[in-house]
Amino acid sequence: MKVKMLENAKGCNDGINVVSFEKDEVYEVPKQISKYLAGAYIERGIAEEVGASKPAGKTDEQIAKEKEEAEKLAKEQAEKEAKEKEEAITEAKKILDKDDLEEADVAKLKEIGVKLQIAGMVQTKDPAKIVEKIKKELEAE
Repeated sequence: MKVKMLENAKGCNDGINVVSFEKDEVYEVPKQISKYLAGAYIERGIAEEVGASKPAGKTDEQIAKEKEEAEKLAKEQAEKEAKEKEEAITEAKKILDKDDLEEADVAKLKEIGVKLQIAGMVQTKDPAKIVEKIKKELEAE
């Protein structure tokens, strides 16, 4: 974290030495100003948080690359989850199209309901309620 001083102030980071913090200067927590002192200054309105510190030893390019990779992974995960949800819905529809549902079909519907995070599905034991909850969820799609 970084803090920008809005006023000049003196403070003590280590309990021994008094240090001057200058207005409009940016200080890095905890290297240049302790988190406790920075927090007190922010609370009193004489400093403001202005951003995160760079991780030690990392360049702006490395940070940007890591951020890009994290965003890519998050996008891939979201796409994977969307695909799995669509596959689950398709499977549920196929099961519900059957004239007679067997015990294994209801169990599979319950599993699909849990995967789709349908409220109350984990606790539901009644086959009719499981089918009802699945149908309701599919109608909402």
